[in-house]
Amino acid sequence: MLSEYYQLFINWIELHSSWAGLIVFFIALAESLAIVGILIPGVAMMFAAGALIGNDTLSFAPICLAAILGAIAGDGISFWLGRHYHLPLLAAWPLRDYPKLVESGTHFFHRHGPISIMLGRFFGPIRAIIPFIAGMLDMSPKQFAIVNIASAILWAPAYLVPGVLFGNSLQEASEMTQKVVLAIISTIVVGWTLFRFVQFLRRQT
Repeated sequence: MLSEYYQLFINWIELHSSWAGLIVFFIALAESLAIVGILIPGVAMMFAAGALIGNDTLSFAPICLAAILGAIAGDGISFWLGRHYHLPLLAAWPLRDYPKLVESGTHFFHRHGPISIMLGRFFGPIRAIIPFIAGMLDMSPKQFAIVNIASAILWAPAYLVPGVLFGNSLQEASEMTQKVVLAIISTIVVGWTLFRFVQFLRRQT
């Protein structure tokens, strides 16, 4: 059933490529929302978007930008909800059904501090709760914004590039297109920049 929806998603994007940026924005946003992200097959959808970039249906830059902005917005909303409504929301659905996830996320945040926002992007279910917990525990909004933006810039190409490589391999099995090379180089550059940024954050905490 899931594979059928996945194929329908790809087919729809191929027919309505002008809407792809907006769709990717909302996928990235939803995947970053507290708890909601657990229910969204964001990884598969981002891979599909990447595959469509690889076969030249979509362009890398606008799709990647849409994913970055969606991820920033999703984590930002979760942080705001945690900061302003944490007690009522903890007692409400769906958070009340995931007490162990909230507990794990709280422990993760206490252990890693601000860096947990960046690490949480890449750690399965926990990514959907860390920004909420950061807000709940009164992390500085300025500090959160910096880490949120930086981690989203790394997350988007990291999730798109595997799909790009896959889509490109189907189209041109013997060579890698220039845009994929540029995407990989950009990811490496961004990764190194964020590594230096993490070192800076650790010196501030």
